[in-house]
Amino acid sequence: MRTASFITVHVGFNFGSKLQAIATAEVLKKMGYQPTCVNYVPPRVTYRRYWKQAITNPIKFPWRLIYYPILLVTGHGFDRYLNRYCKVSKPIYMGDNFKEKCPKADVYVSGSDQLWNCKHNEGNDTHYFFDGIEGKKIAFASSIGMTKLPEDYAKYMKEQLSQYRAISVREASAVELLKGMGISSTHVLDPTFMLDKEEWKPFASKRLVKEKVLLS
Repeated sequence: MRTASFITVHVGFNFGSKLQAIATAEVLKKMGYQPTCVNYVPPRVTYRRYWKQAITNPIKFPWRLIYYPILLVTGHGFDRYLNRYCKVSKPIYMGDNFKEKCPKADVYVSGSDQLWNCKHNEGNDTHYFFDGIEGKKIAFASSIGMTKLPEDYAKYMKEQLSQYRAISVREASAVELLKGMGISSTHVLDPTFMLDKEEWKPFASKRLVKEKVLLS
């Protein structure tokens, strides 16, 4: 079976992030691939950032200290849920050698979610383009989340996406934005809408409902 490594914004303390990652994996399976979610943890959601922000703010520090155990339990619950239904690689952080740690695959998939939103990503996060990775690349229901891009970022995006075999985005505005760069793309649904009710049932068990109550 062909393999696919896909990178998305799966790290988050909400079921939306996890469900879109699971949906992406399920759609790739339907296309005949064995998917692995690239477990990239961007700086903005690391525990290091959590404590760095706390230390620099005397008012925020005690609240961060009190909330930390809850954060650990909640984070573990969400991660456990994702790992139950989706194959996830070992964690990869900004300082790591991305090319070395990224799971090797027949195809590298960027998407879905707003992984190309440079405001949300606090600048140009090159990992979401598989920069430095050699191989077949495609974009699947990727989101830009912006209607106008900084000039330097637009130039970088054009250079990277010229290496992609196929590009699909989940926003009509993204199609027009890429078209202005001379890049052709297809407008598609978010993968969460590509699965029907029956296909979602295995991921909405009574155990999940119980966990959702505990995490709320």
